[in-house]
Amino acid sequence: MWNYRVIQHTDNTANSIYYQIHEVYYDSDENPTSMTVNGVSPFGESTEELSHSMIHMMGALTKPVLDVKIFDTIERTEDTKLAVEQISKIGHKDV
Repeated sequence: MWNYRVIQHTDNTANSIYYQIHEVYYDSDENPTSMTVNGVSPFGESTEELSHSMIHMMGALTKPVLDVKIFDTIERTEDTKLAVEQISKIGHKDV
């Protein structure tokens, strides 16, 4: 399952916060698990399709904002699990 969500980002260089709409994907318990790397833009092969895309994206504004940091934690956790599995297969001496 996926939907559009507003994601809060932090620009550490400018010391500012900004928001973008991303596609967010969920597990079977409806917990967010991943998102598109870049924010998304409305699209369509006609103005009608473009309008439907925009309306669908505007639905993200009715849901709570998600902080991008939750996905950093999820991704690191998954990377850590994968690393542990790989190390256990080859042996830690070979790493």
